[in-house]
Amino acid sequence: MALPRKIKLLLIGLVVFVAVAALATCFLWSHLERYATGIHHRSVTRSLAEWRMEYGSITNDAFAVTAGEMVGYIPRYYVPGPGYRSSVEIEAALERQRADTLRHLIDALQQYTGLDYGTNTQKWEQWAEQHRNSESNGATNRGEPIRSATNQASAMDVRSRLH
Repeated sequence: MALPRKIKLLLIGLVVFVAVAALATCFLWSHLERYATGIHHRSVTRSLAEWRMEYGSITNDAFAVTAGEMVGYIPRYYVPGPGYRSSVEIEAALERQRADTLRHLIDALQQYTGLDYGTNTQKWEQWAEQHRNSESNGATNRGEPIRSATNQASAMDVRSRLH
């Protein structure tokens, strides 16, 4: 039994429509995914700029420890990679802000502590970990700056422990 011409045309049209819809979905999905990721990358860029301001002025030991922890965290914070891409321009702006924030926090840490670990984020993280642990052990001189001559965890002691 042969199908009528109208039904054949309808079936061919339906197959073509499904094929075109499938191709369009694949094409649009990747653009939609990049667009949504771009929105998130811009949000991350704003967060990094806020952190630059928030943790870049170190006035006490607690802020110094937090800044040291952030120096270790920021390089791993929502880094673009496979499956997490946006436009080249947005990713470049994100990485510029990441570098600027790190540079600013490291400069503030170096100025406050007198230590020169440069961009070695692992050393800054270790330093922050040691000082967070020493603060939680109830040091009697907690209120004094980390670099203070009377503080047992002075910058000189920290340098000798980390080297």
